[in-house]
Parts: sequence; C-alpha cells; structure tokens
Amino acid sequence: IVFGGGVGESSWQVREWIIGELEWLGIVLDKGANKDLKELPARISSVKSEIAVWVIGVDEEIVMAESI
Repeated sequence: IVFGGGVGESSWQVREWIIGELEWLGIVLDKGANKDLKELPARISSVKSEIAVWVIGVDEEIVMAESI
C-alpha cells in the first residue's frame, strides 16, 4: 500500500485511520514511524505486517503539467 500526495504525505491521522480499518488483512501499522516521518520514501508498516505500507513523495504539479 502506498500513500502519496497532499493528504497521504502530510496526515499521519488519516493514514492511521485507513490502516486501522485494514487490520483484518494482516496489515500492522508502526505508529511511531507513521507519526515521525524523517524522509521519504518511508515504510510505516510494522515488521509484523503481512503487507508493506509506504509513504512516498509525489510532485503533483509536475504530474498535472505533464498530463496536458
């Protein structure tokens, strides 16, 4: 699972809420890593998680400009 863009990069609360809803899939969030992003890309899933969760940087302006 990858979070990117405005909310995906900047809101640890939204990421925590979304991943909390997916725990039944074996996804385990590392809450410390989620709240304290030092650099991107960053893995925010626990080593116990069956599925990796990452936060990546996205330059939305470039993506929009290139799509024109």
